[in-house]
Amino acid sequence: RAFLIDLDLAIKEQREKSSGARGKTGTRAFMAIGALLDDEEPHSFMHDLESFFWVFFWICIHYNGSQERVVPQFEKWNYADTEELAKQK
Repeated sequence: RAFLIDLDLAIKEQREKSSGARGKTGTRAFMAIGALLDDEEPHSFMHDLESFFWVFFWICIHYNGSQERVVPQFEKWNYADTEELAKQK
């Protein structure tokens, strides 16, 4: 079973202007560095590929078989401001 969320932020793939969302949306720990730093850069498939990398990285450092583990040095990614997070990545 799966759930689709944030459909209010869904956009047409072939659009002529931005989605209209105020600010950046998404989990910043998984956002591409270019997407974190540059509001003017158009979103590309490379941002999506980098986001997949960050999700995979997060899973690798947080999962250890049947035991969950948290790597403290990366937990602050959930709370760091945008520019600091981009530097840490």
